Amino acid sequence: MQYGIGSSAEERTISPMEPRHRSFLLTAWTTAPRIEQLMRRELEAADADTPQFALLTAIHLLEPVTPKRLVTEMGMPPATISDRLRELFELGHIRREPNPEDGRSYVITTTAAGRRTLDHAEKAVWRAREAVERELDVPVPDVELAVERLNRALDAALAGKRDRPRRHRYA
Repeated sequence: MQYGIGSSAEERTISPMEPRHRSFLLTAWTTAPRIEQLMRRELEAADADTPQFALLTAIHLLEPVTPKRLVTEMGMPPATISDRLRELFELGHIRREPNPEDGRSYVITTTAAGRRTLDHAEKAVWRAREAVERELDVPVPDVELAVERLNRALDAALAGKRDRPRRHRYA
């Protein structure tokens, strides 16, 4: 079923979207803010909320990781990743080390403080996941596969756009 956001900002209700307005891109676009709300709620309830939690988690799972790989994995522009990394560096959750494979770049790893933050949040993350799993009417692996395929298709579409010649916006 496709969903649309209810008309009242205060209610934050979700109602079925009319067929003529259905779009998997719009539906997917509205998914990320819902995930963010659920994760924030659970992390705050556990007193484990921290800025850039998704990025910190990705770094921990991929470490040692280059900023370039984070751009690819997170699907964000380099400037956005750079700004978000700066915040995690300032919090002492990550550190930069020389890249043993390329002396011109660096790799990022989590610090003990970053790992403690993630450990403290683990139960909240599982609560959020379990809450969503209870509401799904399809197996979790099917959802994960669909999301992975969508991300690959989006990456390919973005790469294809870069290959096309750019036209002046007023031409």
